[in-house]
Amino acid sequence: MLGAASVSAMPWNVALGAVLTAGAITEMIVDDVRSPVILGAGVLAAAALSLRGRWPYGAALVSLAAFALPVVVVARQLPTLGDSPTSISLGLAWLVSVYTTGTARTPARALWGLSAVIVLCALYAFGPGAPAGSSINDLLAASLFSGALPWLAAFAITRQRRAHQADMLVEAAEAAAAAERIRIARDVHDLVAHTITVMVVQAEAGEALLASAPERTAQALRAVQQAGRDALVEMRRTVAALRSGAAVQHGLDALPALLDEVRSAGLPVAVVTDGVPAALPPAIEESAYRVVQEGLTNALRHSDRSGAAVHVAYRDGGIAVSVLDTGHPVRRGPIGGHGLAGIREAVAATGGTVNAGPTVRGEHLLHAEFPLP
Repeated sequence: MLGAASVSAMPWNVALGAVLTAGAITEMIVDDVRSPVILGAGVLAAAALSLRGRWPYGAALVSLAAFALPVVVVARQLPTLGDSPTSISLGLAWLVSVYTTGTARTPARALWGLSAVIVLCALYAFGPGAPAGSSINDLLAASLFSGALPWLAAFAITRQRRAHQADMLVEAAEAAAAAERIRIARDVHDLVAHTITVMVVQAEAGEALLASAPERTAQALRAVQQAGRDALVEMRRTVAALRSGAAVQHGLDALPALLDEVRSAGLPVAVVTDGVPAALPPAIEESAYRVVQEGLTNALRHSDRSGAAVHVAYRDGGIAVSVLDTGHPVRRGPIGGHGLAGIREAVAATGGTVNAGPTVRGEHLLHAEFPLP
């Protein structure tokens, strides 16, 4: 499969091959080159570079092989830069081909490309059609300036780019792992914090009624047992979802069960829905449910449980969800936690906003708005 970079580079390489081919043909005609083999090899050497975007290494080898073709067939060389006749286009085609061999996927292939370049330099320095009086110094100069230098430049630049890409992939993997850890922590918190809060509330109620109302104590204990069973079921769902890689989904259709659970724990909850319910993206449904769950859990934990109100407003541009704790604050155990932080992360991931804090009447409001995509 083609990479995005290769696909985007294809038009540029096609244009480069077309320009070099047109230039090579024009320059060979001007220099009165009439040999069909030289003309064909020159066109092939330039035109092959049009395929660099799709097959860079193969296109470069075909182009280099075209430079050897007239030497082997008719004992003449392509008119590259040097003694007359010369072709600037074919000289550039040579440099581009040499450079491309240095960008091979593996160092071994790049070294094979360099070997082919050195052999061609030797062929042009001492093979058929070579200029009279060529010496080893000519070979060394050709190998260094027209072979080794462009190849080394390509090899170094490519290795640096690939090292940078590898670093970026590592950073992306670390960021993805961190995001996954945060998601898992958020899912576990939402499950454990809410369920344990309900169980603690029911246990406290059972303890308070133990002497005066044994039947209500038994009812509270049964509620604790049911909450524990529900927690086990939910934990199994969470573990199964984590093993499969899927997200644990709760939609707004799960609100009635949540409200029944909270009411059974002793928190009266009023629900108001405005607008016409509409289908929402699963991520927004999940986040809206978590907002209500967190608001009601905090009302159970941090107030006198005199009441709470849930407001769900469907709008043309999205949905707004709020939980108003109308009770008086009561400190039960240590304050602080990760619930609101997780809510802010989840809501922000859907493009929404969260506000949480006391109202002018001393009540506590958790409000979230979700714009529709």
